[in-house]
Amino acid sequence: GHVTPISRVEICNLFWPKDSDVLARKKLRVGLSRLRSDLKDDELLFTENDLVSLNPDRVYVDAREYNDIVLPLLNSSELNSSGKLPDWCYNRLIRAMTLCRGTQVVQGFSLPHSSGFENWHVFSNQAFNFSREKIIERLADHCIAIGNLDEAMLWLGKAIDTDQLNTDINYLMLECYRERGRYKEALDFIALLEPIYTSSPIGALPQTIVDFRKRLQGEPKPQKTYGIPWPGAESNAVPFIGRNDLIQSLMHAYHRRGLVHITGPSGCGK
Repeated sequence: GHVTPISRVEICNLFWPKDSDVLARKKLRVGLSRLRSDLKDDELLFTENDLVSLNPDRVYVDAREYNDIVLPLLNSSELNSSGKLPDWCYNRLIRAMTLCRGTQVVQGFSLPHSSGFENWHVFSNQAFNFSREKIIERLADHCIAIGNLDEAMLWLGKAIDTDQLNTDINYLMLECYRERGRYKEALDFIALLEPIYTSSPIGALPQTIVDFRKRLQGEPKPQKTYGIPWPGAESNAVPFIGRNDLIQSLMHAYHRRGLVHITGPSGCGK
């Protein structure tokens, strides 16, 4: 996580907190010597005075690129609003997500008996998970806004993998299932969620999901329809035109929930 050189004292406290200063520095010298020998490149590791660093021009760190993308966007209007993202922002967020190869920083690595590493690891994971979840939810919202429910469900699935008790995300996933006509999968998803909620401190399915299941079970199943080619074989089968984009936008706003304000002159079909 360091972008600037780090002192030998900090490294010794991080890796050998229980050793004396003399012994810890000896271990550090041995470790640096082995690194130089294994790397076989004098330009990768810098040691100057009491400072140690990796050459940023020769060493690539995915976490550094992730932070370079995400940190400037965390408080931006693009990330903290709803609706369609600008193309440049969507592409940046997609790039950030391709760098997330796990749900933790240095996943699978531990350093026993090092409180310094443990503190850093906990803090770094909190920051990473906060930004990652925020990006996932924003990408899902973007996909819903443009009508790409299949991709939205992929992002919602990633969010649910991280937090299965996020009722807002679970409800949004159910709405996507229903909108896609995938009723059975929606009911199966609720059946999967029920024991998770029941065994948690919450103790039962949230009422919003219970009510959703009742509505879903009472709705007629969508039937496959066959369109009549324009101008139509039947005189009374002229399709309704002129409001498709507006109705689509209204549907996506409904999925996001909240308030929707519809304005227009009298007689325009509000």
